Amino acid sequence: MIVWPQPLMTSSGGRTGIAPAYLLDVEDANENCYYWATRKITAPSVIVGTGGSASNPYVPWIVRAPQLSFHRSKQVNTGTLQLQNLSGDTLQSDFKKIVRKTTLEGALAVLRRWNAAAQAAEREFHCTLSFTDSNPEIATLQLRQLDDASQESTPRYLMCEICQWRWSSAQCGSTASTPCQQSYPTCQVIERIFVIMNNYEKNYGETTANTSTYMQNRARQI
Repeated sequence: MIVWPQPLMTSSGGRTGIAPAYLLDVEDANENCYYWATRKITAPSVIVGTGGSASNPYVPWIVRAPQLSFHRSKQVNTGTLQLQNLSGDTLQSDFKKIVRKTTLEGALAVLRRWNAAAQAAEREFHCTLSFTDSNPEIATLQLRQLDDASQESTPRYLMCEICQWRWSSAQCGSTASTPCQQSYPTCQVIERIFVIMNNYEKNYGETTANTSTYMQNRARQI
């Protein structure tokens, strides 16, 4: 359960008040920070870059805030946010200057629904960005939650009794003239073998587990 501070509870429970603003903190791969909002405002920042300040002015570039739906499952929380793409000179917009200077693809971002009266966030969403700027007037940002399992890399290796290293590679370390069979009995640099043993200790008095001498090779040698 998220516990709100007392000023936020008091402000949110009122019938009148200042309309909330959406704030977006962005930090790219080069540690450049950008602060955008639905209206011009100065507020405390979640992301503070190297040498940055805890409070920053937010540029009113957000023209459409996302409608976020949060799920109590592994379904990915996403949202679409739109920025204006018009400000700048006649040669290039300010947003395109940012895109040319650095990369926003995969940048870290924090979106907040900011209550100005309470000086606190009613909702906070940590995410990564991807964007499209095909529209000359609007730049569209896609927000995806940080723990997005679909973005994780697939494991490169399978854990089994067949060694995963390529023979004579740097990981293998073998300098022999004949190749091994990717198995424990034929390994030439036993301290570097990358396998799971297929013979286990039994719980009736044995103190050591004997390594199987039966050679199994399900990997075709290349």
